[in-house]
Amino acid sequence: MPTPEQYEQSRNQIRQQIREKLGMKTPSLETRLDDTVTEPNNDPNPLEAQILEELRQIKLLLQKLVAK
Repeated sequence: MPTPEQYEQSRNQIRQQIREKLGMKTPSLETRLDDTVTEPNNDPNPLEAQILEELRQIKLLLQKLVAK
């Protein structure tokens, strides 16, 4: 089970990735993270990977709906 800090970091990273993919301006991720989290985890854990895959599927479905 992730700690609250790990959960927050994961959620912020996912938000950052979504905004970057959509071309939205975003503030630096480092400014939003709690100072107690000093080492970012660049390796996505299985939960993050699953969430990202589900978001990709949702994006594809939305693109198909917009195209119709």
